[in-house]
Amino acid sequence: MKLLPGFLKHCTSTVTIREVACYDLVNTTETYAKLPNLGQLHLSNNQISGCIPENFGEVVPNLSILDLSNNSISGFIPTSMGYLKNLRTLLLRGNTLTGQIPSSFKHCTQLEVLDLGDNQLTGNLPSWIGQSLTSLRVLSLRSNKLIGAIPKTMSSLYSLQVFDAAENCLSGTIPDMFTNFAAMKVTEKMADYIYDLEHNFYYMVSIDIVAKGSMMEYTKFLYLVTCIDLSRNNFSGRIPESLTKLIGLRVLNLSGNHMIGKIPQEINQLQELESMDLSNNLFSGGIPLSMSSMNALGALNLSYNNLS
Repeated sequence: MKLLPGFLKHCTSTVTIREVACYDLVNTTETYAKLPNLGQLHLSNNQISGCIPENFGEVVPNLSILDLSNNSISGFIPTSMGYLKNLRTLLLRGNTLTGQIPSSFKHCTQLEVLDLGDNQLTGNLPSWIGQSLTSLRVLSLRSNKLIGAIPKTMSSLYSLQVFDAAENCLSGTIPDMFTNFAAMKVTEKMADYIYDLEHNFYYMVSIDIVAKGSMMEYTKFLYLVTCIDLSRNNFSGRIPESLTKLIGLRVLNLSGNHMIGKIPQEINQLQELESMDLSNNLFSGGIPLSMSSMNALGALNLSYNNLS
């Protein structure tokens, strides 16, 4: 296992490390004293390989931001990550991590951004995410091997602004869980920018979202970004009624599933929607005339359905 650069053991104050080159990597037999003052660790877009050390959470117990995205890190996510009680942002996207999402994450109750996309994670989407991680604003599990249904407990994620579980093997019906998604019911005119400043959420984060048919990178997390992407799974059933109540939603992608029924007339309530993709499903009936009032809609894909 190789991960932590050797110089880190000399850190005695809060350190932010961004875009480092490949330093000498530490052998796993070397032990680390705790680094209690290390608050941010940015090591994305390098050539870091090996596994995350088993005791990682014990070494940096006060970490608030951890960015290891776009490396070559493999193996399981260690359970010691559950010791990171102050962790607000965890970015592990773009590695080759395996195994299930560890249940120890339920102790990271301050998490606002959790991005585990583009890995090889397996197992179910855990029900404890909705029960324990109620501060989540971004949940990205894109391009993994997750199976099973979306748990109804997800309805408790009232702060969620980005929910991306595309390109997995999830199945069942999409539960009618969106009633409490308060952050997706905030329109541009209603958004409170001061709230985000006071809660220290306006910091540099890189989030990838598919909108208008292409991947878009947001280098800052903007308080207006709202997205639901459940495309390319095995979902069946109808569009949940509560989804049409998310009047602040900007991106909706349900393409590449087995969903049925009519496109609801109430879809026109999504007046902030800029991109909607319902293609490659089994939707039937007519295209609602009410959609003509969706003035913000810049990209609409209804191809490969049974619409008449």
